[in-house]
Amino acid sequence: MKRAVSSIVVVAATLVCLSGLFALQPFARMSDGLDRVFSALPAWTQVANMFRDPTTQEVSRGDSPIDSFRTLSASWAAHSGAVRVMLMGNSQSLMTSLAPGESPPSGPEKTYPDHIADRYRQAGSQKLFYRLSAGGMSYQEMLWYAMYLSGRQDIKPDVLLVQLNYQNFVNGGIRGGMLALLSDSDFRHKVEAIVQRNGADADAFAEALHTFDRFQNRSGPATTSAGQTLGYRMETGFRRQLDRIPGFNSRGAIKASFVLLMTQCRVYFLHLKSARARTLTGSRIAASRAALADLAEVCGQSGIRVILFEAPTNPAVPLYLTPDDDRQYHEFTRSVASRFGLKILDFEHSIPAGEWGMSLNVPDPLHLGREGHRRLAGLMCAALDQNGV
Repeated sequence: MKRAVSSIVVVAATLVCLSGLFALQPFARMSDGLDRVFSALPAWTQVANMFRDPTTQEVSRGDSPIDSFRTLSASWAAHSGAVRVMLMGNSQSLMTSLAPGESPPSGPEKTYPDHIADRYRQAGSQKLFYRLSAGGMSYQEMLWYAMYLSGRQDIKPDVLLVQLNYQNFVNGGIRGGMLALLSDSDFRHKVEAIVQRNGADADAFAEALHTFDRFQNRSGPATTSAGQTLGYRMETGFRRQLDRIPGFNSRGAIKASFVLLMTQCRVYFLHLKSARARTLTGSRIAASRAALADLAEVCGQSGIRVILFEAPTNPAVPLYLTPDDDRQYHEFTRSVASRFGLKILDFEHSIPAGEWGMSLNVPDPLHLGREGHRRLAGLMCAALDQNGV
């Protein structure tokens, strides 16, 4: 009896705490309080209202690319004969962090890929521009996308612009939203071939296959009563009821607000920057390098022209811990370009410090301000014209 009462009390206390989290949003409140105490820049400098156009953007940012690809297929089918240009990159192509002195947003803000798409459209050009980006996109995820696109004539680009960024080497693996692409049997066979080859990308791709198959096996019984255990039915029913609770689906935002709070504490109290110069070593670096080379090979075999571009870096936030880190990174990118006959567009030092955003009262290491995006769009358009795109 005591055990039953104790269990009921624990469940009740858990539900009360969860209700408090959803209703009070304590982490967000504490975060706002810290910003006021330390005189942080206004919240509007971290732009939330970004321009959206599903015909020129993968709007889910990696969470549901299949839906976006359906829209892309229909859009490109309506412009047969046009040159298809696609850009893959990280959050630098998705977000705007307004620079000091820039005015508050008066409407949806555009990033440099949006400005490029506008220029092509306004000039009546026979070019279509599409942004296929996600925050923290790894080189393995870029390879994942390239393998999928190469087998789909309706959404295969003619030109693929691949962002090179030193920070991207710390990222790895395939995010959950991209796993749904494995429902395409031809693509799955390509992924299985990578795993069987047992190269540097094998572990990440094997984990992606395992996660996808585990999810499929778990969700499969939901369509039939056969094979369902009592525990499975109880868990599924409880989850469905929870999803009906107002605010429960904001749990992702709560997690993000907690992470932001921890970052603020590190910056405000410990005076540690949100990004630091580093030396990159280890197996993840080897996997990232292999993925970039494999991407170039896959695209070359399927007739996709790859152009690499060095992403801009904020001159106020050094990325390389030592001169040797700088040298090794650029030697690697040049070696990939030389091996596959690729062009590298260098924008690394193209945006002055005054056109970068600020984050937590320190220079943003990755995100451009409004004028920075416009400047980069102009530079990229000119470079693409010079290279016959």
